[in-house]
Amino acid sequence: MRLRHFTEEDFEFISENWTDNKRMTGIFFPTDKTEYKELIAKWNTCLFNGKYFEQFIIEDGVPVGLCSLYEHSDNEVSYGAIIDSNFYRRGYCTFACKELVKIAKQKGFNTMSAGAREDNEASIGFLKKFGFVYKETIINSRGNKQLQFTYSIE
Repeated sequence: MRLRHFTEEDFEFISENWTDNKRMTGIFFPTDKTEYKELIAKWNTCLFNGKYFEQFIIEDGVPVGLCSLYEHSDNEVSYGAIIDSNFYRRGYCTFACKELVKIAKQKGFNTMSAGAREDNEASIGFLKKFGFVYKETIINSRGNKQLQFTYSIE
């Protein structure tokens, strides 16, 4: 298992496997190769809206999911991961989170936050098992209740 940045060579795999959103709920990839190349070029700058942002493919022979870190403040970064449904319950989310904790620590962050929709029992269970602590419930940008968690990076 490893984390790596997206490349132009991933386009064919992603367009064949992840663009229908049945396997990768919650993320939308361009179906046009030029748009895809522009998107990953933006991701690979490691900046979004002037803040640190890094997006990775989780790979185990083939891409099995993606994960990211996004800066919220000098001390806090958020964690997100989406695993291809063909690879659920195989430890990929745990692997990704451990690796992102290492990266966040190297970059000087001491808190990691994460969110999960109120009805996403698997994500909530993962966050609690990993050591995230419930902070609050918010209404996300899509109008859904989302539970917010924090994790102290040691």
